[in-house]
Amino acid sequence: MKKLLLLSLLFILSFTAIYAQNIPKFEITKEGIDPIVVKVDSLKSNVLYEKTLEWVNSAFKNPKEVIVGDIKNKSLRISGYEKSAYDYGGAFGTTFKGDIEFQILLDFKDNKYRMEIKFIKLYDYTGSVYNFKPSSYYKKSGEIKKRHKKEKQGLTDFANRYSKMINDYIANKDYKDKW
Repeated sequence: MKKLLLLSLLFILSFTAIYAQNIPKFEITKEGIDPIVVKVDSLKSNVLYEKTLEWVNSAFKNPKEVIVGDIKNKSLRISGYEKSAYDYGGAFGTTFKGDIEFQILLDFKDNKYRMEIKFIKLYDYTGSVYNFKPSSYYKKSGEIKKRHKKEKQGLTDFANRYSKMINDYIANKDYKDKW
């Protein structure tokens, strides 16, 4: 019985390792946010495109309004706004939530897609608007300024959350299908 259990566990772990996919992570640098390329085994560009369209239709209230660019089977441009989308730091160690107006650009090729995210406008808790300028987050030495650490992390988490949602949907990983 122990051998059967051990063999079953080994089979499951090896199966999971084969099909587990590491998604590249977005990172904010002085220059901005570089696009990521996600490799997807055995999916043609048209399938990636269609699955991403399905995700848009399931993830957004008004999907036709958020798709601002669409070249069939080649690329999608999605424009969105999210309230309380990221954390940023205030005085005396306080944390606030900020809103984001953003765009996601996706280009599709066989077995991979390229994803780019742009922060169009950032809003603080008072509703004040400011532009995303990652170079202002860093000291001349290249070190991140203390007051921007939470914001940089919050924006990075936001970008990676959307990347994971899209990838999970493409990979059929239980996306909002739990009854």
